[in-house]
Amino acid sequence: MAGNIQFIVHGTREVEKAFANVAVKVDPALGAQLRAIAKPVQQDAQNLAVANIRNIGPNWSKMKIGRRRLNVYVAERQHGKSGQTRANLFGLLMDRALVPALNRHRAELDASIRRMIDALLAREFH
Repeated sequence: MAGNIQFIVHGTREVEKAFANVAVKVDPALGAQLRAIAKPVQQDAQNLAVANIRNIGPNWSKMKIGRRRLNVYVAERQHGKSGQTRANLFGLLMDRALVPALNRHRAELDASIRRMIDALLAREFH
């Protein structure tokens, strides 16, 4: 999908089924945990954008963390306005900032998500 970076969790169907079976709700505390997990990727992507994309400027290098239910993403904060767009910026951000930041933190993300899921399941079953 254009504009999206996905972190793939194997066994998602089983996790979703387990959550449905124990009636886990995506509450504000869980949302805060998901955002915290994505924070290092956001910060690294911002740093990589400044370091690897010439003339990016402070506004265009800023990234945001978004969340929809159990999906968390990091994306550019600034969007093009009429007369101010850089046609190649999306590709540059993806190739030089967002994907490298995700790859740098992949093991850390995996471990954090596993700990969060274990804690949720332990809370529900104990």
